[in-house]
Amino acid sequence: MASPTVIGTTGATFGLTAESGILCQRVTVATEAEKASIRDNNGNETTIAYFNPKQAYTVAGKTIGTIGTTGVLAAVPGVSVTVANAIANTAVTSANAIYVDRLEFSKSATEFQDFSMSATKYAVIS
Repeated sequence: MASPTVIGTTGATFGLTAESGILCQRVTVATEAEKASIRDNNGNETTIAYFNPKQAYTVAGKTIGTIGTTGVLAAVPGVSVTVANAIANTAVTSANAIYVDRLEFSKSATEFQDFSMSATKYAVIS
């Protein structure tokens, strides 16, 4: 299959990296941190601390492998998994493992089988 031709903005990212076991359709990565604050006697926040950064991953696609044996289809909740479309930033580095939280499969009479995985990457757990 031919690669897409991107015309216009230099450096724009198009498409996804292949994920083993599925035809990847969507990857969502949300980076967040917990927050604590101190308030003055009027209830105004005067000091804020952000801590415990982490990334929430959702990987979705159509299954092409055998469930339980191939790539992300072999994932198990509580176990680390390799995500080809992982995103690193200064809060959560690429060296940290991604741990599976939930797996979901769905089928219908008129569609290919769907796969969805929710996972978390923690800042200090590798």
